[in-house]
Formats: sequence, C-alpha cells, structure tokens
Amino acid sequence: MARKKFKTAKILVSGEDYQKELEYKLIRSPLTDIWIKHILPCVQDQSNLIHLGSASTPTPERLTRHWDIVRHFTHLANQDHLLDEWIHLPAVLDLESDYHALFNDLRYRCQAFEKYADANNQASDTRTNLMRVSRAISTFEHVLNAPVDNPRKAFWFKSINSPPQTVSVDSNKYLVDSIATGDLVMLSSGVSRTPVEAQLANDGNIVKRNMILPWATSSVTLLSFSNYAEDITKTQQWLTASGKDIVATPSFCKIGKLSTPVDDDEIIQMLATAKITKITLE
Repeated sequence: MARKKFKTAKILVSGEDYQKELEYKLIRSPLTDIWIKHILPCVQDQSNLIHLGSASTPTPERLTRHWDIVRHFTHLANQDHLLDEWIHLPAVLDLESDYHALFNDLRYRCQAFEKYADANNQASDTRTNLMRVSRAISTFEHVLNAPVDNPRKAFWFKSINSPPQTVSVDSNKYLVDSIATGDLVMLSSGVSRTPVEAQLANDGNIVKRNMILPWATSSVTLLSFSNYAEDITKTQQWLTASGKDIVATPSFCKIGKLSTPVDDDEIIQMLATAKITKITLE
C-alpha cells in the first residue's frame, strides 16, 4: 500500500447531525510521500486516528472548551503519579493577565519530561498526556493569537502509531510561511514550540535552554479553512535579540489542496460540531 502513488486524500468529518467528506488533491513531492507513510496506520485502521482539535471564532464558550482540554490532559498526566509535583491549573484562564507565562511554563515542563523519557526509552501515560497538553496549548494559542478580523479556522489530526521516517531530502526546501483556505498541511510533531510560536508567546526560556527542535516530518496534519501567515522576519529579530544563533524557519509543508466546495457558513458549523473520523487514500 505504501508504494502506490496516491493522488487523493478523502477526509470524513462527522458530527451528531453532520457528515461531509472533504476531498484533497495531493501535491507531488518527496515530503507528501513521507506524510503518506506517517498516516498509513490510521488509514488502515481507524482506531489509530486521533482528532487533535479545532480552531474557530474565539467565542467565550470555545475558549472555555479549549482551556478545559488543556486542564483535562494535565489532570490525566497528574493521575499517573510520575511527575515530581502535581501541576495545578485554575478552573478559569484569566485572559486579561499574561497567560503566556503559564503556557510557557507548562510547555517547558512537558518538553523536559518528553526529552527525559525519550532519552531513557520510557513509555507511560504521563508521557502521552503531556504531549497532548503541548499540542492542546498550540491549538489554543492559534485561536488566541489570531487577528480579531481573521479568526483562525482549522482542524488538526494525527496517527497514534507513526513510525519514524528517513528523509533523504532537505525538508526546509518544502516549508512555507503562509497557508490559505483549503490547504492540507503537514506539521512538525508539536512536542517543541516552533520558532514563530516561541516568539508569539515570548518564550525566552525555551530559547535559552536550546529546546526549539528542528522541523521534522510527522503525521500531525492541519486542515486550514482560513488564510494565515507567519512573520518570519519578526521572529528572526526576536531570536537574534536573545543572543542565540537560531534561524527562524517556516512551520508549514503543503501536501494537498481541497477540491470539495465548502462555504464559510458550513465551515463554521463543521468546526463547531464535528471532528475527523476517517481518512482514505486513493
């Protein structure tokens, strides 16, 4: 199955009263081939598919839901009793305060645990749930950082089983700093902040400790339903001011384009009530 040259990805989005199949025409590139290998486990077995989350207009209800997701996975990590201390999060996130400081501390602790677990080849519920915390914060910050007049609209998914892939080409040649409505995009794993995420959150600690990992292929996939651009110049200026020799690189690798007609009203409904439930390659 992995050797076949697939031209189309069909992604089924389902809710209680909603179902739609989104068809994407795949872009021919070595990284698209790598992405296919990453997601094959969830194509072959739906139980490997994880709907990571969605972003849409930041209503109070949606912001509460995003925060509850972060708290939920943090609580699950705490339940495993492998942390040095329990992480206590407020029931309500104060958006008037500097919430970035809380997110930065939480992301740092998640990544430090992942670095230790990876070095010692340790698998645990704590490790899994802290990785989910990191990704949930990334999704939340996409919502919070989006301009008021251009809210971020997107779905994210990944495969629970995604074997590492050997990449023989320079991934940086295929990375772009802007995406548009209808783009299907491969992201890095989400364990580490990207340079742009670090800059937007003013996360100097993760830069100081050299914990921004290079972009790498993964099964983490973004379905974009809005136009979005990263400010690479501003990010590079911020990194340079930190005194670290780090190059700001884009975060997006386009692997497909939506060919199914979907209007904005349906997009809003879809993001509010549905999730990704099946992936098919043809």
